[in-house]
Amino acid sequence: MRRSYNRAYAHFIWATWERQHTIDSRVRDLVYPAIITECNKQKCCVEAIGGVEDHVHLIVHLSSIASFSSLMKAVKGSSSHLVTEVYPSLFFKWQGGYGVETISPEALPNAIRYVQDQQRRHKSKHIEECWETIDVDDEEECGDLA
Repeated sequence: MRRSYNRAYAHFIWATWERQHTIDSRVRDLVYPAIITECNKQKCCVEAIGGVEDHVHLIVHLSSIASFSSLMKAVKGSSSHLVTEVYPSLFFKWQGGYGVETISPEALPNAIRYVQDQQRRHKSKHIEECWETIDVDDEEECGDLA
């Protein structure tokens, strides 16, 4: 059986509630595998996952059936539910929004390295602002096509 051709990659970033530093090693060891599991359920292949105490980066090869919003709803919902179930005394919640940017197959290796190197990049303050954007102050507006 033939399958649809798909080379669609996306880089997601989202933060903890009010940027609280709640992703310590025990939470990370719980959340990252849960995120990968949920991506697999959505038929999306995880290319890289990384982050720091207050946010997560995720690069996926999107499936032909997944949308940005459906993937993020599933990933964020299942992972936050798991943390509150395992650590009921810990306040853990994701902020409402997320950032997403598509990545060309040619740019994928650089993006993967960036995500995998989050700890060092943030400590040395060598981050790429465009790959750290989660939300914007104003609603994005489409240009006039007329």
